Amino acid sequence: MIPSSQKNLKRILVLGVGGSGCSCVANYSKFNKSLSYMLVDSDEASLSNFNSENIFLIGKKLTLGGSTGGDVEIGRQVIEKDASKLRVILEVVDLVIIIGGLGGGLASGAIPVITRIAKECLTRSIVLSTFPYFFEGKNRINIAKDSVKRIRSHADVVIKLHNDKLKKRINENRYEQSFKESHFYFENAINSIWIMCNKPGICGLDYSSLQTIIKFCDGFCHYVHTRCVEDCNRSKKIINDLKNHPLTSKGLILKDAPGAIILIRGDKNLKLLEIEEIMNFLNDEFVDNAWINFGIQHDKSIDGIFVDVFVAETWNEPLINDSINIFDSQRELSLSNENKGVFSDMEPTVHKNQDLDIPTYRRKNIKLPK
Repeated sequence: MIPSSQKNLKRILVLGVGGSGCSCVANYSKFNKSLSYMLVDSDEASLSNFNSENIFLIGKKLTLGGSTGGDVEIGRQVIEKDASKLRVILEVVDLVIIIGGLGGGLASGAIPVITRIAKECLTRSIVLSTFPYFFEGKNRINIAKDSVKRIRSHADVVIKLHNDKLKKRINENRYEQSFKESHFYFENAINSIWIMCNKPGICGLDYSSLQTIIKFCDGFCHYVHTRCVEDCNRSKKIINDLKNHPLTSKGLILKDAPGAIILIRGDKNLKLLEIEEIMNFLNDEFVDNAWINFGIQHDKSIDGIFVDVFVAETWNEPLINDSINIFDSQRELSLSNENKGVFSDMEPTVHKNQDLDIPTYRRKNIKLPK
């Protein structure tokens, strides 16, 4: 499934999960023939729309080749049925990029399981997830919120894309264009990550850069893409777009961010002054101690300047939603930090600078359900 890679290239697999995720990945694969990808769904009819050998039909015995019908628990079960097959695939991968639209049944139920298996296989995982439009209803939004918290328990990075924010970028009223916009952004995100890991640039961005941003983002990351294909004032137009982009909340997400990765791609006319102006703007937006890493790519396949920014986010919410849970009624087990009583005067059992008398769940900050 994964083609043999060159010595220093990382083995990256892109998984499209559910109808939206599969459509996005299948479309991007047309432009990147080197991409290793797989389309995952329980809906046999939906998968038949893709002329690809890289399809993974899951849970056929459970759904008889049909969809999950919006049932998140069915979405979880269908991927669990084929977990052993998925494990074999993920064991030979360095990084898996998972794309899916949350709020429905399959992606909302399956992606948390996929990220768990990836973690067990010691495979890094980045999840690109779309959130429903507000008009799709509170139930779908709540399903998406609950699912993303479960995803965060296992994924290294989660990038959330809110459709309601993206619609501000669309001038046309056609609904097809509205739904394609999120695919456009995710295709660019996949491409940026792939370039970082597999194409050396003028300034260094590589797989290690992703590893570093993971340490800062605490699970969540913002992604912004902008471009200018005009001939004059390109850097100024890029800067203005970053200031007013709905995905930056008009620049607010750049403030107080602990770190960011910035990829600037340009055609043969890319000037040092343009790079300098863009980077000076971004550096002024971030706090002084923010970790910033950037790369520059000369890309013959594009006209203009393309800028991709991955911004780390600090996240303080619990891993599991304690109030409404669409999967079951589990809550986090509250365990107090009691003293050792009669054993308080005894020497602790220390191994490799860790006090083994402290339970593992406390040393590793694992949240236990009840």
